[in-house]
Amino acid sequence: MSRFKKLAYDVWHCQYHIIWIPKYRYKVLTGKIAEEVRTTIIIQSERLGCEIVELNIQTDHVHLLIKVPPKILLPCPICFQERITKSKPLYG
Repeated sequence: MSRFKKLAYDVWHCQYHIIWIPKYRYKVLTGKIAEEVRTTIIIQSERLGCEIVELNIQTDHVHLLIKVPPKILLPCPICFQERITKSKPLYG
């Protein structure tokens, strides 16, 4: 499989490494919270047409390596996923 993707008139390879850190780097990403963050990122990435290359959730941060098609503006998947993960009550 080639690392390049094709659209009608484009050949592209747009990969981004995104790191999310909870406020004060508290170790809150465990158990149900980590699973909820993982499923939310996967669902929203599929919805936007992005491909997750690597997703690693540690107790105090999240690493995401994602391929984003050039038809999507870069801030869209990042802001949308941040908005979704911030709006859900993950604990309490």
